[in-house]
Amino acid sequence: MNSPALSILTQDVNFKDIKGSTFKDCNMHHVSINNSFITDCLFENANMNHCDLLSTKIFSSTFNNVDLDGADIFSMFFSNCKFINTDFSAAGIEDITFSDCIFEECDFNGVGLKNCQFKNCIFRKIKPDSSTFSLNRFEKCTFSDCIFKGSFVYQIFQYCQFDKVIIDSNILKYNYGLGNLLGITYLYKAKEMLNGDMLKQNLLADCVEQKLFINAVLVDYNFSHEINPKLAVKTIEAINIMIKKELLLRADELTFLKNLFHHLFINNLIAPIVLYRLFEELKKIDIGDCHNNIVLNKSRETLYIISNSLYFDFCDFCEQLKKTIGQTNSDIVPVNIKIHYNEEPKIPLDLMLNQYFPNTFRRISTEEGSFLEYLEVGQYGLEILNIFLQLLGITIPIIYSEIKEKHKKSQPQTVIRKNVEINVISSQADKNVSELIQNTCQLINSSDILVDDQQGYNNTNIQEIEVQYHINIQA
Repeated sequence: MNSPALSILTQDVNFKDIKGSTFKDCNMHHVSINNSFITDCLFENANMNHCDLLSTKIFSSTFNNVDLDGADIFSMFFSNCKFINTDFSAAGIEDITFSDCIFEECDFNGVGLKNCQFKNCIFRKIKPDSSTFSLNRFEKCTFSDCIFKGSFVYQIFQYCQFDKVIIDSNILKYNYGLGNLLGITYLYKAKEMLNGDMLKQNLLADCVEQKLFINAVLVDYNFSHEINPKLAVKTIEAINIMIKKELLLRADELTFLKNLFHHLFINNLIAPIVLYRLFEELKKIDIGDCHNNIVLNKSRETLYIISNSLYFDFCDFCEQLKKTIGQTNSDIVPVNIKIHYNEEPKIPLDLMLNQYFPNTFRRISTEEGSFLEYLEVGQYGLEILNIFLQLLGITIPIIYSEIKEKHKKSQPQTVIRKNVEINVISSQADKNVSELIQNTCQLINSSDILVDDQQGYNNTNIQEIEVQYHINIQA
């Protein structure tokens, strides 16, 4: 087939915009395609081995029985594309976004797949062998009749579905989001094993025996519905242990932890205060003294990257928190705050907060049943409570109500009560809010609240928070 389009393909050129073209039964060996837009095209029975696909966007196109053996595919964007019987073997695939794509019986043997994002993709009958999948992210993807073994490491899976999928359980030591899922059969030492506590304990024992301290934490992550804050801190402690024992740390592993912490934070799987705690824990590692420690010398740069990522994520949160706190008026002092819990917290709220903010909170009374707590709050108390709740990732909305007291000289007092929304812009200085946030961070960090259930201060245990104000009206 000698078409004008094919004659262009026989040389290294830059496509600018190709729409609705068909490339069938053609030899495109060693072709270079870059800085282009390809839309509604069909590649069928095409030899594209050892070609270069670079910095190009491809939309609504089909690759059917296409040979991409040994191709270099970098910095691409694929949307609504189909790959059917496509041979990716020995290809280098990196920094790619695949959105709404289908992979049907494709050959991924010997592939290096790294730093790619798959969103709403479908994988059918994919069985990579002798391949390296690393630092990829799979979001809302579907896998059926797939087998994953070998070097399949440092991936993040979110909201994915599985059907008749076989996974080497060793993979649970190196990835996040693959434990306790329906549709997966786990192989433990080449034998089929049901997922559950026994599999978890076996994998943890393997990690301890092999001195894979970080991987032991990842195993626990995979079998936990919620991330224990203390467990997240253990990750940094594990890094410190490995550095002191001079056990080599993989750069990919540390990069994965950076990605994982960010993923857990933006998806509300860990509280914002955990970022602060992780950053403080990283500061305990003497990153500057690397002359006599090979492990520290090799990992120093990546540790700085993790530290910076935690710092900037937390700073972004604090900036948003300042805006929220700025919408309350500290000049109006609440009469009381009523908090409805399922169960009484293990540490009284007033006792804990008064350690850093003396005489700001006073418990008036409590009621049993579930558990009701009434607090009287002084100046800045509402701001401090807001900061405390948001740092712990508590998203229970606060109900504001007025208690209006109308006074006349000759008539008895009349009390009118109704629910309102308070939205008063505060004039307090930004510096004061920053100090409140900093002090609350130190309070939480020094307390024993960052455990599995946060001592009862969590979205499950707190049912309702009501703030009541007195407003006097002179008639």
